[in-house]
Amino acid sequence: PVEPELTTAEVEAMDIRDLLASYATTPYYGSRNRQNNVRLGTSLCSGILLAPGEEFDTDKRLGKRDWAHGWRTAPGIVGRGRLEYVYGGGICQVSTTLFNAVFEAGLEVLERHNHSMYISHYPSGRDATVTAGGKNMRFRNDTDHYVFIYGESTGIVTKFYIWGVSDGRTVTSSFRGYRSSRCTVTRTVTWPDGTAKTEEFASRYIY
Repeated sequence: PVEPELTTAEVEAMDIRDLLASYATTPYYGSRNRQNNVRLGTSLCSGILLAPGEEFDTDKRLGKRDWAHGWRTAPGIVGRGRLEYVYGGGICQVSTTLFNAVFEAGLEVLERHNHSMYISHYPSGRDATVTAGGKNMRFRNDTDHYVFIYGESTGIVTKFYIWGVSDGRTVTSSFRGYRSSRCTVTRTVTWPDGTAKTEEFASRYIY
């Protein structure tokens, strides 16, 4: 027998009942190895409860990328715009999809980086790359309640859901610039009392 980490009463007390946001990236096939990596990465970032104030670190969630941990080699961006076969190639589909769900939920983004190459099947100016021990995608649960992160992926279609307790915040955004070279996405999060927070996510694609 194994004791559960949480009892039914503890989960019910969290009162998680509202879908704060969800996001699905454009279907992308790639190789079978890439599909394996996207499915694995999604599962590692899914089923996560974040307490109020707790940080989500994508690189830590993905863990070590090697054969022993289930990763396979697929094309990944290495250095300045080069594509090479690396373990975990394609996992940025996971971080990009999750970033966009976080973006739409209005949660606090701590770190986000664009790719060095423009990738047309990712939302313009809203891609998010992750490298082992380097560039990362991190966010914080800045609500007063627990949030639950759930993802699902066939390796082709990937979607993330963020559940919690709505505090009435709304999100608007705008885009300016050139999609394949340099652009900026502006996000404004507004609370019911009129308080608003505006931030810019800038991207520059070298290749």
